Amino acid sequence: MGNAGKIKSFVIKHWPLLTLLAVWLVFAHPYFFKGLVPFPSRNLVDFFAPWNGFYGMSVKNNAMSDVITQLYPWKKITIDSWKQLQIPAWNPYQFAGYPLLANVQSAVWTPLNLLFFIFPFNDAWSFLILLQPIAAAIGMFLFVRSIGQSKLAGLLSSISFMFCGFIVVWMAYGTLVWAALSLPWILWSLTQKRWIISSLFVAFSLFSGHIQTSLYVIGASLLFSLYQRKQVTKALLGLLLGVVIAMPQLIPTIRFYDQSVRSELFGKLEVIPWNYLPTILAPDILGNPVTRNDWFGHYAEWASYAGVIPLFLSFFGLFVPRKKPKIIWYFVLLMVGAITLSYPTPILDAVVNLHIPILSTSSASRIVILLSFSIAVLGGFGLDSLTDVWHQVNKRRLLLYSMLWFCIVMFIWSMIIWGNLFWIRDVDGEKISVAERNFIIPSLLVLGTIGLVFMGLIRQGRVRRAVCIGLFLLASIDMLRFAMKWMPFEERAYVYPELPVLTYLSKEHGFERVFGNFGNEGQSVFGLYGIEGYDPLYVRRYGQFISGAGDGKVGNLTRTTVLIGKQGIYTKRMLDLLSVKLILHARGDGRNIWAFPYWNYSDIAVSPSYSDEQYEVYRNEGALPRAYFVPSFMTGSNDQELLDLLFSESTDLHHTVILEETPEEFVSAGDGQELFERVRITRFTPNEINIDVETNTSGLLVLTDPYYPGWSAYVNGKSTKIYRANFALRAIVVPMGVTQVRFRYDHWFL
Repeated sequence: MGNAGKIKSFVIKHWPLLTLLAVWLVFAHPYFFKGLVPFPSRNLVDFFAPWNGFYGMSVKNNAMSDVITQLYPWKKITIDSWKQLQIPAWNPYQFAGYPLLANVQSAVWTPLNLLFFIFPFNDAWSFLILLQPIAAAIGMFLFVRSIGQSKLAGLLSSISFMFCGFIVVWMAYGTLVWAALSLPWILWSLTQKRWIISSLFVAFSLFSGHIQTSLYVIGASLLFSLYQRKQVTKALLGLLLGVVIAMPQLIPTIRFYDQSVRSELFGKLEVIPWNYLPTILAPDILGNPVTRNDWFGHYAEWASYAGVIPLFLSFFGLFVPRKKPKIIWYFVLLMVGAITLSYPTPILDAVVNLHIPILSTSSASRIVILLSFSIAVLGGFGLDSLTDVWHQVNKRRLLLYSMLWFCIVMFIWSMIIWGNLFWIRDVDGEKISVAERNFIIPSLLVLGTIGLVFMGLIRQGRVRRAVCIGLFLLASIDMLRFAMKWMPFEERAYVYPELPVLTYLSKEHGFERVFGNFGNEGQSVFGLYGIEGYDPLYVRRYGQFISGAGDGKVGNLTRTTVLIGKQGIYTKRMLDLLSVKLILHARGDGRNIWAFPYWNYSDIAVSPSYSDEQYEVYRNEGALPRAYFVPSFMTGSNDQELLDLLFSESTDLHHTVILEETPEEFVSAGDGQELFERVRITRFTPNEINIDVETNTSGLLVLTDPYYPGWSAYVNGKSTKIYRANFALRAIVVPMGVTQVRFRYDHWFL
């Protein structure tokens, strides 16, 4: 056989895979052929400080800021640590320092991190994002083929799933989708009785960076095993083994969850109102953030679109009289379950009231991944059902089913025309116009599907085959249109570009911290230590500490952010406590209320140490060093007393630390003795800090990093106790003389 024959044979054998790759390549072509990256870089430089002072441009999608402020910076820290042969356990750049591995979304253990050892960072990031839909499609195809779908039906299910709403809106994050797409791979391995493979994909999902999604995946897999009733024990053991493999992630996360404010905040979050249900058929009928005309709901959280044609066909298989595979009812139940747990129902209320960790504290809407998955699978079965209907020439049932869909479309059009958009209040002409425009294509797809289905009744043979192919092609075009409308592919040059002010801060900050109206996007990537943060998990105690800067009292904590009020009574005191040496000020902020009033403090330099047309940097000479020695301490019996002592003008923070207990090994310095002390940080990595201390008296070494279980301290090689100091920081007792101190994050896994 010649080369041409081999190629032809390969194409004939693998045409479904080649078809999926072709569709994927159409989606990913801006990266491969235009040099653009799947990252919202224009949004970064247009909206986020300090770049927004220098750039101004059009932005395609401004609804994925978490990618800019969280996911990309965390990945950068993670990969930098791995390349230094260190476990990425601690993040020193946010919240003055907090767990990195345990926050889950950093995805420290995912094997996909190997991409960053093969390709340059931005290319590795691009592959991390772009491989998600094709991995979802291949897994889905293998699974639905294993449960009896034809190749063409399997392709329809795959296209529907790879570009469903959940996968499209979360694709840029590089975490949730990897956790979700493990589902078809797990189900495929269960149908093939490949228990070890199912274990590996369970672990892979848990390592991918979103525990809530992984719980849905594991729950659906567990129900599938029970529903199949085939070697249930082995299947369950396989799933359990996957959970065991993931313990290096789960154990630190459970402890961090317990230390975070999220563990106390239960409630119904991101519940999809019933008014939003029509978006399953027409995703943009209520607008789209990309076109800046969304006005109701939360598009990025509630998207459950799986395609008009798969949705049309998903119920078709249930409607026609044929012997249905038993497995179909599993997906019907999964679909119903996803709806009852994402829309306002008594069942959802019961789940929330059970106070189940993670499930009762997170966005309920994210279970729509199971809804879209079920629609995709049932849509494939529906396509296979067409053949039976055509052979039976059952025009009556087909007509009834088509009339039902026609009535649904006409009902929605009537509501649009009458100005009643699904009983949503405050609907004006502009919103009606958006609904009209965005319901045209779904309507045409429904009518076109009905027409193609009836064409199969009139014609036989190749025409019916062509109809099925036509339905697949229409579905592919529809799903590509949906995905490419949302996903940004933008210039590499705008991915965290260098700025002179950032270069200056990186060079000058040393071990001390920076503060200003900019966040993690401008700090972690450039190695700048900050005191604020944004993360679903953060240390509760540290949040309480920062909240005290306002009026000296522990305030209410938010779910995800720790921000220090610029005009707080004790904000300057807090900056000193946390070793904030450099203050970034935007010239455009002037002396407005949202700017920190550096001009009110005598120990902040009058003249900036750096200045350009947009920014100034001021030195805070009153800031305590990152590590410093004090000869004395005071104790408080409760949180308010601790804060009162801490913020009292009579407390000299340079010589006294506030503790919650008396250190047993502490030896008081003699009265009148002149203090000599020298403290020098000799090694600083995220997981280890080495400090040389020389003093003529015993006392306490204060490290202005948050107190957190898992850190150990050693004085001259011997373990010593870490005391919680200054409400939320760390201190240890050190003896007189020359001392070598080492802080290590030894027990990150406990």
